[in-house]
Order: sequence, then C-alpha cells, then structure tokens
Amino acid sequence: MREKLTEKLVKRDGTPANVVVMNATETTASRLGLEISKAVEVAVKSYGKGDVHREEYALPAMTMEEIRFAMARYAADILIVPVVRPDAVDLFLFDKRTPYNLYAHSEEVPPEFVATGGSAVDPQTVATTLTRVLIKRLLFRYLNNQYFELPREESLPVLQAEIPQWIASPESLNLVNREITSRFYLSASLGAAINMPPSRQLWNSNLIGLQAGVRLWDKFFLEGQFSSFSYNAFVGSIRYQFINRDSPFRINVGLGGAFVTRDKVWNLDQTVGMGRYSYYIVPSAAVLFPIGEVYLKLETQVFVSPGLNKFIWTFMPGIQVHF
Repeated sequence: MREKLTEKLVKRDGTPANVVVMNATETTASRLGLEISKAVEVAVKSYGKGDVHREEYALPAMTMEEIRFAMARYAADILIVPVVRPDAVDLFLFDKRTPYNLYAHSEEVPPEFVATGGSAVDPQTVATTLTRVLIKRLLFRYLNNQYFELPREESLPVLQAEIPQWIASPESLNLVNREITSRFYLSASLGAAINMPPSRQLWNSNLIGLQAGVRLWDKFFLEGQFSSFSYNAFVGSIRYQFINRDSPFRINVGLGGAFVTRDKVWNLDQTVGMGRYSYYIVPSAAVLFPIGEVYLKLETQVFVSPGLNKFIWTFMPGIQVHF
C-alpha cells in the first residue's frame, strides 16, 4: 500500500504533489476539529513523498464550487477536508487529477466523548485514535478508486452542465481561475475630469490614467494610480472587490488619498482655481466585465479636499489585465 500511495503522491514530472489539509468544518464548535486537522496532517506526512501542509481555512460547504475555490487558492494537487459532526467525523479527499471523484470515510465519535461534550476525554486522544482509522480507510478507498460524485450548488442552468475533462486544459483552468489566483493587475483608462474650485467655476478636460494593483489579502487590493487631465494626480488607495459566482460582473470600491498638482500638465485649467498643488480624499467605485482575458472597466472617482471647498470628478472607462 505504501509503495502504491507513494506513486499517487508524486506528479508526472517526478515532483511531490502538493497535499493541503483544511481546518475541520464543524457543525458544533469544539477542540476536536482543530485536533483532527493536526492529526490528519501528521498521519499523511508519515506515508510518503507528498508535500503535506495544513491551511487555516475551513470550507463553508462540501461542494464542487467550494473545493475548486480552495484548490485554486492554495495551489493544491490533493485536498483533504475533515468534517466534524456531533456524533461522527467525516474525512474527504479530492485529487484534481480526477476532478469528478470524491473519496470519503466516516467514523463515529466515542459515546463517552459525545455524552460529556468532550470534558471527560482528552480531544487530542480522541482525534489521534479516530485519525488512524479514518486515514487508513480513506486511503484504501483512494487507492482502489472507491469514490462518489460531488454535489453541485444551485446555479444558473448553463453552469450546471458538466465540462468534459478533455476540455479542461491547464490553460483553460488558469483562465477560469485567474481572478482567484492572480496577485497583480494593470489598468489603462481614457475619460474625462471636471474640476470645481472654491469659486464654483467648472472646468472640464480629457483624462488619461494608469493604475497598478497588488492583492493584499483575499478580496482586498492596494492600488497606485497616475492620472493626467487639467492636473496631474497621484493616488494611493485600498480597494475591495465584490464577487457573485452567478454573474460575470465584478464590482469594486476603494478609498484613498491623492496629491494633485498643475505642474507639467498637458491641458492647463484656465480658471487656475485648484491651486498649484493640493491634497484630497478619494472614494471610488468601478464595474468590471470580462472580455476574453481582459476586463472592460467603468470607473468613477470623487476627489474631495479636506476643507470640502474643492472637488474633482473623474470618469474612466478602460481595460484591466490580471496576472
């Protein structure tokens, strides 16, 4: 069994498979879930050459969509997920090389542990005992292809049809998961800006803009921007992106600060009402729609001076590329 498992834990190129153990998904909060995850990590490491590590993340539901998200986020080749219920522990294994197969085994929690809510028996002892049986029988199913198919979340009808495995090339998977796995993005925009100084005399001009962003954590990004219109604006902001799995649209909002100067501009504000340089608070919002490998972006920003006496509105349609 060990030799056969070692072959499974090595990829075609001879490198170890990335085996990720998730934190336990629990129906009731207890120490048992954390101890189970730790014990599973130790047990799998003892079997072979796989690159095994645990992530501090628990799947909200055992569905194809949630597993796909976790696989992409942690670059996993094999995903192992414990689920702790009041009277039993389930252990699931998913291998991206067989994307429609889910391997699982379940064991009952000792009655004395359930009856006392974990106070009479050490959770670590229970976790170690259960894990020995769970891992052994789960890997037996894995090596003998005893699997069942994952449930699907409710979604749009067009998304419910299965995709043949031969279509899901590495390039296709990278494209589908790009917004999850990409860390950086670049944007280029052409638009317009309207200035309103304290005199309330409006001035408008064309605008060109460049933006670059880096993912800080999950859906939060740090963005830097340069825009040139009647003034040159340097903007730094924190952005948050909203994602709806049933819609291709993406919405993100941001809040930041800007330094604005009229030095070396290509279309001078004839009212000269904003001053040579000034500072602004900049809230913004954007809608993105994917077209092939890029996003069409419609963004608007409002520059508000701390004294609330000067304003700039910008409208910035453009394109955004993730990488």
